[in-house]
Amino acid sequence: MNLANISNLQLRELCRKAQQHLYEISRACGSDVLPQYKIIEHGGEFSCGVLVRIKVHVDLPSRPVVKNIKAQEPVTLYFPLGGDFDLQVYSGRKDFPRLSHVMRRGKSGVAELCLFRTSLADWLAGKSFEDIIYRIRQWMADAAAGLLIKPDDPYEPLWVPMNGSIVEMDIDAAKCKRIPWQATAYECRAEGRRYYRISEKGGALSAKVFYCGDVRPEPWSIMPRLISDIEEMFASAGFNISSDIKSSNSKPDLSRFLLVLGVKRPKEILGRENSDEWIAFLFERKKTKKGALIGASKKDKNKNLSDDDIWEIKCVPVRSVFTQQLAQTTSGWNKKTNDDKQIAIIGAGALGSKVIMNLARSGLTNILIIDKDIMMPHNLARHELDSDDLGHAKAERLERRINAMYSSMAMASSFCKDVLVHKNELCKKLKSCRIVIDLSASKSVQSVLSNLRRENLISCPVVSAFLGDSGKLAFLFIDGKSKDLTADVLEAELISKHKELSCVKQWLNSGEDILQAGGGCRLMTTVVPDTLITHSAGWISHNIANLLATDNSWPDEGTIGILEMTQQNQLLSTSSKWIHVQLPKWFSSQGWKVCLPKYIEDWMKQRCGEAGRNETCGIFLGVIDRWSNIVFVTNAWGGPDDSTGDTIECKRGRKKLRRKLKDNLRDSGYMEWYAGEWHSHPKGSTLASSTDISTSQEIASRLKEFGIPAVLLITNGSDVGAYAFTHDT
Repeated sequence: MNLANISNLQLRELCRKAQQHLYEISRACGSDVLPQYKIIEHGGEFSCGVLVRIKVHVDLPSRPVVKNIKAQEPVTLYFPLGGDFDLQVYSGRKDFPRLSHVMRRGKSGVAELCLFRTSLADWLAGKSFEDIIYRIRQWMADAAAGLLIKPDDPYEPLWVPMNGSIVEMDIDAAKCKRIPWQATAYECRAEGRRYYRISEKGGALSAKVFYCGDVRPEPWSIMPRLISDIEEMFASAGFNISSDIKSSNSKPDLSRFLLVLGVKRPKEILGRENSDEWIAFLFERKKTKKGALIGASKKDKNKNLSDDDIWEIKCVPVRSVFTQQLAQTTSGWNKKTNDDKQIAIIGAGALGSKVIMNLARSGLTNILIIDKDIMMPHNLARHELDSDDLGHAKAERLERRINAMYSSMAMASSFCKDVLVHKNELCKKLKSCRIVIDLSASKSVQSVLSNLRRENLISCPVVSAFLGDSGKLAFLFIDGKSKDLTADVLEAELISKHKELSCVKQWLNSGEDILQAGGGCRLMTTVVPDTLITHSAGWISHNIANLLATDNSWPDEGTIGILEMTQQNQLLSTSSKWIHVQLPKWFSSQGWKVCLPKYIEDWMKQRCGEAGRNETCGIFLGVIDRWSNIVFVTNAWGGPDDSTGDTIECKRGRKKLRRKLKDNLRDSGYMEWYAGEWHSHPKGSTLASSTDISTSQEIASRLKEFGIPAVLLITNGSDVGAYAFTHDT
């Protein structure tokens, strides 16, 4: 937009802003005279703005370190049109000293003062012109005293404007190369920007990388504008590039090339994660008015052209490609272990895909993604993948996405088979993994993993996560160190809490909203808002990342995490609970296994002690896994009021027991069943007597139609024995 073509409305806005600013600035400067101003055209985001020239008084120190700061410094303020929270501050002198926090702009090298180390808009919000003038005076006084950089400040690098270009490079890999490293660069263009990615070979652009590993404390104070300045900069690091430039001059087909320089500074660079400062120079051969390359013809060779006549120089900032270390630093993930073993994640659905990408962006790149499903149209509502991935295996496309993100170290892999069918292949895949994360929300997959771990077919612990109550609840199961403390044990423990925790009862009794997705009765999906899935995925990912950031030890206890999301007055609130589970005791009998939690074992022993020499009895409840033949004991009750016991035997009563069992079964979502009987043998053996056996066989015959055994627990006050009886025992 040209000043001659701006609308009257915009011109009036500029004049109004100018008059308002002038009055406030003169008051802030303590002057009755309005400062000079003019409306100018400016190349940038804002085409026009108000330029105000003022003089500020500087409180100079008695012994200034920088002697070229004056008691009255001319300063230029620029207010762009439309930028309410935008301000640029320049020195009014061309000979302003070269200092840190001073950026040279334009061909004239006008000095822009960097007054703030935060967002300019945030700093200006709520500030007056008195605050701005005071900040300029304070900055000038600090500059004169040599205090712009504090002792604890990081090293101030040369400010390099983007100008639509950037060089990406694996800096750690480049430093390991033989210097100078003759490399290539791929050029990518996107929305007017150019990205040059340095690589070993294959790029169309020639590139040469120089790195000085010796500490160079002397800063690059000003942006090089001539080739001689660039040669001087490289020479300060111990490199001579004159021959490289002369060699490029003699290659008529060479229209562009890159020179990259890195030096080690005495301390960490401001805004970087290390002490290396990098800069790149793009040499582009100039063209005549007719489009011919200068210096490429025989006539040009006879003209004795200088290097600056042939090449146009662009200074380009250098940034590290996205590496594992950069991801960890950016995410604030303080990894304390060097264990880079593979992490297996089963389930790449809506929740799984988000957790996978969260962990990948945190620097966990060695991921094995296991899922047999194909990306379908209805998945687009909540999945990390997009429409380009429709019809493809979810695991393969997530693998591809992670490896594209970390181009320098592609480590993600996929396994697109049914884990319930290919268990042997699954075991081989999981054998060398550090951890298995089950996000399949499948009871059968959970049982397979738990059994594989109990049978020592996989040695790593398992972390399981799933959603409940239409996304309002998220659960996280963290296996204990022992192979006997697995996800199915933790799930049974969670079910036992339905009396104590209303959210567990709500989960067990809530019916999920199911949506028919088309393609048959089995192709269905649960109705859950993506916002709730995203919230849960962040909570799950954060806790898993924290687990993996510790050393190689794993907690002995199992852990259950519950994230509860509630909505009141259209506002979402969250709360979390953690339950720690001790190692249970396991028994085997008649092809069945019994899992007895320690606190129930201790309770039975206590009841035995309280009864003295008399026997006491009751029943216990449990979650029964008929597929794996496991009874998980979840609760134990004392006998009803009509129970009797003496030193010889006890007889468990029935008063109100049937109603109590029905109510408990309903409250537990029909998950916690009657599982068997318990009684005590004070000071005796935990072996079952003939009476115990005949009674248990009678109960087993009644339970035959349910396909479950009659389990008998016997305690003598110091130990517990367990026996399972089936109808054909």
